[in-house]
Amino acid sequence: MKPGEQAQIDFIVACLRNGESRKDIKGKFGGKWGNLSRNTFDRRLKAAKEAYSIEIGSIKAKAGQMIEQEAEVLKSKILTVLEKQVILSQIARGEIELQKPIVVDKSIELIKVVPDYMDRKNAIAELNKMEGHYAPAQIQQTITERTITLNIE
Repeated sequence: MKPGEQAQIDFIVACLRNGESRKDIKGKFGGKWGNLSRNTFDRRLKAAKEAYSIEIGSIKAKAGQMIEQEAEVLKSKILTVLEKQVILSQIARGEIELQKPIVVDKSIELIKVVPDYMDRKNAIAELNKMEGHYAPAQIQQTITERTITLNIE
């Protein structure tokens, strides 16, 4: 492709990026390259649309990759069930210090404290919920024999 043809296609691609219609592009194109025929413009427009669609496709692919990478980063920050259970178990045993707001000289400060009874109780309750200990018991009933009773008076 000649440099002049490429410049025309690049001009049309720039107009397409701005969202301009065929009519507007043709007017600007005719002002810049007035001696070209309508068929020549249509060929350049077709080539420019193909180049523009390739450009949009590559942008979408890059955006998709970036979204996938961000999703992986976010997934890595989420605790697994096992990690949650370990933390709750450590709270229940009093092995982890917790930060609690406490009023000191008319101001609230966060102070590290050993888990108290309610913290431990809540951690154990949460562990029980996670393990399904509060689920209703499933009782399976089977009938082994059939008995008929007749009352005759």
